[in-house]
Amino acid sequence: DGSWVINGITIAPTTFSGDKFDFGTTTSPVAAGYTQVTEATAYSSGGFGWTSATGLESRDRSNPDDLKRDFDMSSSNPQTFRDDIPNGTYAVTVTMGDNTTAHDLMIVKANGVTMLNNVDSAAAAFTVNTFNVNVTGGNLQLEFSDGGGSNGSWIVNAVTITPTTFAGDKFDFGTSTSPIASGYAQVTEATAYTSGNFGWTSASTLESRDRNALSDALKRDFA
Repeated sequence: DGSWVINGITIAPTTFSGDKFDFGTTTSPVAAGYTQVTEATAYSSGGFGWTSATGLESRDRSNPDDLKRDFDMSSSNPQTFRDDIPNGTYAVTVTMGDNTTAHDLMIVKANGVTMLNNVDSAAAAFTVNTFNVNVTGGNLQLEFSDGGGSNGSWIVNAVTITPTTFAGDKFDFGTSTSPIASGYAQVTEATAYTSGNFGWTSASTLESRDRNALSDALKRDFA
């Protein structure tokens, strides 16, 4: 028999809860639930870290809390922090601030795209920004730089990387009149793909059958 058949497909996201990084010195406390990153944390394949330590420094101001009291910084532009993570869409939150000194015109790029531009933080004030990134190459690269101004150094206190919610997809393939398994979306030979949705990229030569002798709604029919 030279025909292939398909009854159903289930697409479930792999479990990755995200990453939380607390940037600072080797001796400053690490916020609960966060992973420590210092100026010496070097990137290694499959992990995370700075792609170059040249020009990186860190400070600990002792206040106001474990997450915001310390940071990594540099006046060398740019510097890149890389985290190898599964492909997908993520909400990235970046905290930038210094308990004793103002900073201005800080810039953050994600995989080459400017996400934060001209970020300012007054002394003892902390700027928290969130943006979405679509990761397609198996890694997120955050590039930090500074546009000048009154303080030529950029700083970063914390980064959280959280996958956006996607529950998965479940498709039941068959005829337009056969029953659809509970919780599944129907796909017939005529279900054409549309951008942002699902379907066959070509309907040429596609057919469907319903073997209604079977009581199982998922397995009785197919494309």
